[in-house]
Parts: sequence; C-alpha cells; structure tokens
Amino acid sequence: VSAAFTFVAAAITVYYAPQAAATGIPETKAFLNGCDVRGAFSLQTFCVKSIGVCMVIAAGAPVGLEGPMIHIGAMVASYVTLALEHVGLLRGSS
Repeated sequence: VSAAFTFVAAAITVYYAPQAAATGIPETKAFLNGCDVRGAFSLQTFCVKSIGVCMVIAAGAPVGLEGPMIHIGAMVASYVTLALEHVGLLRGSS
C-alpha cells in the first residue's frame, strides 16, 4: 500500500504538474519579490501538491512538511486575495 501511494504521488507530479516537485519555498520567495514564476501558483499545482503531500505522508515516507505547506498556504492566500478582488472587497493595483 505504501509503495502504491508513493507511486501515485510521483506519477501525478511528473505527468500533471512538474512544478509541484520541489518544496515551493524558492517559488514563493520569488513571487513575493515580484517575479512571475510560471505555473507555481496554478490550480493544477495546488491540487497536485496537496494530493501528493497527503499520499506521501500516508505512505509513511520520511519527508518534511514545512516547505510544501508554506507553498500550499501561499497559494491559498493568493486565491483568496484574487477572489476578494473579483467580488470588489479589495482594490487591485490597477
């Protein structure tokens, strides 16, 4: 079962969102510094990283959660901010 979870996590990362493979901290730092990191904050990256982290933890692999959780939290914050701007509760920079 552990091998299957690990295989599924690796497969979805390789085939669906390769940008979800790393911790996400460098991408988050670059985003906060104003760089546009292509695909680092996409919905596809969010789904793959969230599912992948859950699968790897369920497999019992000795991985660190801090990096992926920082990236997932930054993506959630980005989506919430965009949604609030869309409904007019926040003003954008334009």
